[in-house]
Amino acid sequence: MATKEEIVNRLIQHDVLVCQSSLISALLAKEGELDGFSWDEVQNLYRSPGLVPNQFRYVINLDERGEFWAHVEDLDGREVFRIASVEMLNDIIEMGYMEHSEDAEGVGYYLRKVLNLIPADSTILEGDQEPTQEEEECREIYEWWAVSKWLYEELDDIDAPVLSNDYGWWWGRTETGQSLTMDADLNKIAADLLSR
Repeated sequence: MATKEEIVNRLIQHDVLVCQSSLISALLAKEGELDGFSWDEVQNLYRSPGLVPNQFRYVINLDERGEFWAHVEDLDGREVFRIASVEMLNDIIEMGYMEHSEDAEGVGYYLRKVLNLIPADSTILEGDQEPTQEEEECREIYEWWAVSKWLYEELDDIDAPVLSNDYGWWWGRTETGQSLTMDADLNKIAADLLSR
């Protein structure tokens, strides 16, 4: 069985044909003069907005007997940390990390800085607070590569910027300055092929 690196190398040898950055950029700059070369024709140019990564929710629970417990969960509902009792909550408050039982920012600081359970750039949402959505973003294309039709379809499937018309198929590479073997799009396709 081939490794991911071997698959990436095969993609580069057989399906990434030639860099045509100057040609495609010039044709796109003359928008409308040649059918098929328009920024409107570029697929996946805008990154679909999704949830901002590293968001967690602080959920406070009171059972029917009035017993307190709380937990922090990811947005898929998987529990990351649990404050199992009032005593545990009081310990965290006495250490100065939380000011009160509803201090989502304080529990976030405790999980980031003390326990290292969540990434440093994490956001803690309170109760039913809505998660933050990313804004739609236009990707910057640094290089245009002519590719095989098969690779064009694979790139389109992973939402990489691509252009096709009567003249061929192109991949709008959003990385530059490093070898194609390190490109995230090609590595994602290789990983997908390995998992099939």
